[in-house]
Amino acid sequence: MPSMQLDSVRSLLRNFGLEADLRTQCIILAGILTAVLPLEIHHLVAMVLGAAGYMFLQKLEPTVRRREPQVKRRSSSDMEKKFQEKREVRVMKEVKKPSVVPVQAPKFQATGFDAEVKELLQNLQLTNTVRAQVDSITQRVKDLLLPIFQGSTTLEGYALANPLTGTAFGVAVPDVEIVVTSGSNAQVGSEASKYQKSLIRTCTDRLVTGGFKFRRSAFRGNEPKVTLISPPSADGQAGIPFNLSVNAVTPSRAQRIFEACQRCPCAAELLLLERRWAKDRGISHAAKGHLSPYCWMLLGIYYLQDVGILEPGLGFLNSTPKTKSTMSSAELFKSFMRFYANYSWTEVISVGRRSKALPMRMVDGVAAPVIEDPFEIGVDLANGMRSQSLQRLRDELRRSMELCARGASLAELLEPWVPPEE
Repeated sequence: MPSMQLDSVRSLLRNFGLEADLRTQCIILAGILTAVLPLEIHHLVAMVLGAAGYMFLQKLEPTVRRREPQVKRRSSSDMEKKFQEKREVRVMKEVKKPSVVPVQAPKFQATGFDAEVKELLQNLQLTNTVRAQVDSITQRVKDLLLPIFQGSTTLEGYALANPLTGTAFGVAVPDVEIVVTSGSNAQVGSEASKYQKSLIRTCTDRLVTGGFKFRRSAFRGNEPKVTLISPPSADGQAGIPFNLSVNAVTPSRAQRIFEACQRCPCAAELLLLERRWAKDRGISHAAKGHLSPYCWMLLGIYYLQDVGILEPGLGFLNSTPKTKSTMSSAELFKSFMRFYANYSWTEVISVGRRSKALPMRMVDGVAAPVIEDPFEIGVDLANGMRSQSLQRLRDELRRSMELCARGASLAELLEPWVPPEE
């Protein structure tokens, strides 16, 4: 009898997927007997009938066969297609938005293209008054930010053109750059980028508390930055927009190139003209995938080297041009448009002429600009361009070439670009 009970206990445990030794089986059997023996006969009968009824009801329920979840495996091509769709969505299409004060086309007192160019260049020049205002803003930023830094930290302000000329996209692409150079710049790669962004956020909070207005941030580029507007001056002058960055090198390099070109007045004037044109036509906003103002400056240098006004390489940075241009600034500007409207972009734009290691880049089957940083060999400054910005670049260059060919005015050439309506 005990052996039969032990066999029953052993089979019951197996039904539940359990394995137990003899000692454990005996303990379980003793527990069952201890629970059952004190019961009377009618209690045992009720328990057995209840168990039998429960088993009968379980048999009557229909069985449902559950499907095993199928994991859909995506091929690498599907993954690439999905990534491409996400990237295209991320680059939002520019559409026209309502504006309280829409930007108007520039108006000139002079008549004729050459005279209009001279008037514009006179307005773009940095006067002593404008320099004093830029220095005042830089000093105010310095007074607010330097106390929060430890160690050797410097702050410099840069301006190549008059920021008070009221250009289109003046806030999106400011003419004033303020760079904080922190001594603790030992990080490299992603760590350096995180350090820059963190420090920029701290500086922005401090400046906003001090009366500056925050406008936008651009953290996706190689040099993160924010755009702010200075408080109005005491004489009622509106605030001046400027970019604030940390440990950025582009502003100082642009300043060095521009100062070198001032030894040849027509070269510096061409850089001012084409940078202004690119800004008004909305193709120098790097955060939207266009070429940056620094890239446009390098395009101007490359053209000036091609026509022989500046010597090839970086020698023009330390020497005065030996030959004087016989072309006026207006003629150089038109020639610049023709040069790049017909340019195939199959050759690397390398001002330094020291490296041809950068490969040609294609965007949707079309050759895209590759512009090498003359101070960092092998760095492509135009790698942020996408199909939409590339098409806009080609369209604007073609438009300008056609306008110059038919003798259009400078006001028409600089008419601010308006995005298409949604």
